[in-house]
Amino acid sequence: MADDADPAEKDTEIVQTLAKGLALIASFGPDARSMTIADAANRTGYSRAAARRILRTLEALDYARQEGGRYSLTPKVLTLGFSFLRSSEIGERVNPILRRASDAIRETCSLGLPSGTNMVYVAHAICEDRLFSTRFTIGARLPMVATAIGRAYLAHLDPAAREVMMAEIAPKSETPHTVIDRGALRVLLNKVAAQGYAATEEEYELGALSVAVPVPGASGFAIGAINVVVNKGRVTVKDMAEDFVPVLNEAARDIGMALG
Repeated sequence: MADDADPAEKDTEIVQTLAKGLALIASFGPDARSMTIADAANRTGYSRAAARRILRTLEALDYARQEGGRYSLTPKVLTLGFSFLRSSEIGERVNPILRRASDAIRETCSLGLPSGTNMVYVAHAICEDRLFSTRFTIGARLPMVATAIGRAYLAHLDPAAREVMMAEIAPKSETPHTVIDRGALRVLLNKVAAQGYAATEEEYELGALSVAVPVPGASGFAIGAINVVVNKGRVTVKDMAEDFVPVLNEAARDIGMALG
């Protein structure tokens, strides 16, 4: 986005510097663990001067560190996410439900909520008997169209809202198996809507299978989704659909009621 084309600038009550700072923080990710000022400008569309001011400010406040001209985020950034979790009481409401599901299927169960065109993990019930990828920790942002948790959410939106979201999404190859063709994705989403769950095989991470179901809101449309991720070879997608989905559906209904 260019400096002079930020939609937030249409609202005179929006603090532009804060909005740009948060957007720059969000631009860090697995493919950009550290960035130069030029990198940050390119990823955000900001001028180099604006990117430099924001990065210097983040560094001064200990949200970022700089070494050799490259900036990376510090653990202090996690306090922003924890503030959300504390204020929303999501953990208090959701964790017992996820724990029951996790204990029933002996797998790690996770809740994701939408943020732009991504799903953000906000709660886990971790099964200590299973390996757990660091890509799936609290606060991790997962692309909607490349993940089961995202597709379960998208497929169960109001159809008009789904089309708006699909228009905003730019499908990206996460692995050689990622489906990025928009026509194929729409077919997949229709299938997910019909069967009630989404399943992916190595589309976001090599060696990982996942199934997910939507969390229904009061309107009946999805407000989030819950999923299970397993290592390929341990179980099949068919087994996951048969054994995990019924338990996940029950948990999703309870979470929907808990979140109001």
